[in-house]
Amino acid sequence: MLFLGQISELEDEKRDLEKTVNELKAKCEQIEKRAQEQRTVEEKKHNEEIQFLKRTNGQLKVWPVIVSFAFCVLVAMFLSRMH
Repeated sequence: MLFLGQISELEDEKRDLEKTVNELKAKCEQIEKRAQEQRTVEEKKHNEEIQFLKRTNGQLKVWPVIVSFAFCVLVAMFLSRMH
């Protein structure tokens, strides 16, 4: 049979272990929260990059039309000077 002193020691050890478990759970929750925040930031950054690339792609698709139009204007100016 355990003595009262041993029971008291075991109860103290149990309290210490429970405290350690709670501290570790809190640390784990902090790490998970920071990781989620980082994922959110990275996702936002990724989406902004995609939107930038879509805008750039749209502008590049228009560029040949602008160049063709400018070329036509220059040809028309050149031809008008020849007459």
